[in-house]
Amino acid sequence: MLGYGDWNNSSCKLFRTAYDEFPWYTEGINGFVDVTDTAKAIVGLLDSDVTAERYILNGDNWTFRKLFDTMADGFGKKRPHREATPFLAGLAWRMAGLKSSFTRQPSILTRESARVARSKTFFDNSKILRQLPGFRFTPLDVSIRAACESYLSGLKNS
Repeated sequence: MLGYGDWNNSSCKLFRTAYDEFPWYTEGINGFVDVTDTAKAIVGLLDSDVTAERYILNGDNWTFRKLFDTMADGFGKKRPHREATPFLAGLAWRMAGLKSSFTRQPSILTRESARVARSKTFFDNSKILRQLPGFRFTPLDVSIRAACESYLSGLKNS
């Protein structure tokens, strides 16, 4: 889920990473969804008569490179420009874990997140769209731009 929040926690850390001009990207693919769309879909399902069903909430399937490029553009920051090979990704999560043990701060980069960042996973949202015919996902570039504007506004006001 992507959206504005505490960029020191959860998927919001992805925005902080882009803001800090992290130079590495992967060509892995994953599904992403706007947090507001998630809330709207849940309310829509609660208001329906559906029971005992599972749904995938996915606005779109993007590469992590496209995700970070879009975030960097939203902040007016430098895009990632170095591809993280499997070897480098393995080294990076180990180093992040070591750093985390000294700082006592959880790392966004773990063995699992490094694996996911390199994997190509596609999610199909057609079931939720059939269940909620009037529902539409916000385009990810629109969601990311709005979140970046909120983060920048928060930085100016702090």
